Amino acid sequence: MSGPHYFKPSSLEDPAQATDSGVDTDGNMVFVYEYTAWGVPEKYIFKILENDSIQEICRFPLNERESNPRAKIKVTHDGHYIVTNYDTSKKNTPPLLTKLDRQGQKVWESSFDLIYGYWSGFNLPTVGKFTVNRLSEAKDGDILMCGFNAQVDTFYVPFLRKKVAVTGWTGAYMARFGPDGRVKWVHFLASVKDNGTFRKININDIQEMDDGSIVVGGSLGVRDTLSTKYHSWVMKVGPNGCFDPECSHVDKWWYFPEEIASATEELISHGKLTIYPNPGHDVINVILPDDAFLPVRYRITDMQGHTHESGVQNQRDIKLDAGFLPSGIYHVVIMDKSGRRWTGKWVKD
Repeated sequence: MSGPHYFKPSSLEDPAQATDSGVDTDGNMVFVYEYTAWGVPEKYIFKILENDSIQEICRFPLNERESNPRAKIKVTHDGHYIVTNYDTSKKNTPPLLTKLDRQGQKVWESSFDLIYGYWSGFNLPTVGKFTVNRLSEAKDGDILMCGFNAQVDTFYVPFLRKKVAVTGWTGAYMARFGPDGRVKWVHFLASVKDNGTFRKININDIQEMDDGSIVVGGSLGVRDTLSTKYHSWVMKVGPNGCFDPECSHVDKWWYFPEEIASATEELISHGKLTIYPNPGHDVINVILPDDAFLPVRYRITDMQGHTHESGVQNQRDIKLDAGFLPSGIYHVVIMDKSGRRWTGKWVKD
């Protein structure tokens, strides 16, 4: 037990910073250290030994200092070092994982592919400006990574009933790499408000549970308000980063649920809705309970949690257009102004 200590290698003169640390297999702390000399940025891995001396494990180039290169480090179960960098060979420089052995020699490097969209007649990346918030390791040696990013794309907004271009430094991502560096999956998260702007999402941490599922958590902007406040959230997904084995809710974007449901939300439902015809095709008729306080807010979601339509009604006999919905099973949720909610299932044939 000693310290705190101030550390600055004698060979370094310009400003530098330690950006992340971890515990090595021998129980000593290792940390990643960034330094720029004569305009050439570098990363170091240092270890603090039991006698308080500092051992340099290795140094390697920092690819692009302008891309917010706050490096993260993870010591794997087999004693390798995983350090984040940026892949300057790709547009918008996605995170690059570098795996180093105990002698500081590079084992492999890997980064995930970006998603693209057509802008001004060109097929361009729709995500960029990445920051890595956390690296963790799964039991099988896979590397889990999460963070936040900027994005721009066109989204259909049910409230506006049209596609709109949305942009902002408001998205998030989570990814899984194999022990050999192969990218198993990457999901980019987005949530579009009713007014056609992004709601900010940030994933701060990602960890594997004992059953192989993955828990992520972070901050989330308040939906459909002008508030700059954020909610804390936590979410459990499968080993594939999805809610179901087929990843059916993931197409181009992993749509974040429009409203966060608490673990006890099912317990406070005030009953089932009367919905007809059921099955139906073009129209959903909903009869509200007599004790529901008007106006009410309604939401139609599919089995994967995607909201297809939401809005406000000021009458007890509600008629909702369902002609645009594909065949399937849907949840209808009604919440009155006192906060009580009623739920029901509707099948489109």
